[in-house]
Amino acid sequence: MLTINNQPYINLDDHLPLDTLPDIDIIKQAIADSYDLIVPNTWQQNCLQNEDPYNCTWYASEKTAKTKKEFFELELKEDIVSPYWILNLTDNHKRIVYDSIETPDEEWDNITLKDIPDTWAPMMEWIDNLTCFRKRGRICFLLTRPGLPPQFHRDTGKPGHLKEIAPHREEFIWFSITNNKTFVILNEDDNNKIVPIESQSAFFNHSQLHGADFSPSYWQISCNIEGAFTDEFRKKLGIDHIERYYYENV
Repeated sequence: MLTINNQPYINLDDHLPLDTLPDIDIIKQAIADSYDLIVPNTWQQNCLQNEDPYNCTWYASEKTAKTKKEFFELELKEDIVSPYWILNLTDNHKRIVYDSIETPDEEWDNITLKDIPDTWAPMMEWIDNLTCFRKRGRICFLLTRPGLPPQFHRDTGKPGHLKEIAPHREEFIWFSITNNKTFVILNEDDNNKIVPIESQSAFFNHSQLHGADFSPSYWQISCNIEGAFTDEFRKKLGIDHIERYYYENV
């Protein structure tokens, strides 16, 4: 399994100021005000728990859908579905995830904030006050659409045996905005057994298959902030002795 320090995930609840997050209604209003910036998910192939391909927007992207209207038409006619809608608050990413060792500072510095509505001010103040990152990358809100079957994906890496996924130093924080957000990791060494993330926030090896094992009949919201952890934050997490995150035979 792609663990970190022999753990499927690291609980970040005691290391992030989650108690000072803006009220959920403020965040939801900011998301609603950003409708034009939201895109259906097109950059990964999702799968079911048995790793059969999930008929989602990787197929739509091959069909050259670009607008929400085109995606709606494809979903209607082709029986496909985009399990997530994605809201990136940042721009100028050469890729989604950067390696915090290999990425030069100028690439981090090139990532900029989009022209976002003023209603994001409380959330951006909270993000700007985080002390866990030496460099900050993509800020992404994941909007899980209601009532969809479970779906799983990798953010990085390629299909194949986990031992073949290259070691990396890709770092980020994930945290749930809605209290009902379900989030799990699959243990691919144990017939894709579900390992639930029981904390509100976490860091894990996102080359490991992960996603939701249940989708209620209403929207769920979470946030990923990519970056390069500070040495101090890595020490607090007890992972400062790890050069790269890799396959650990546990």
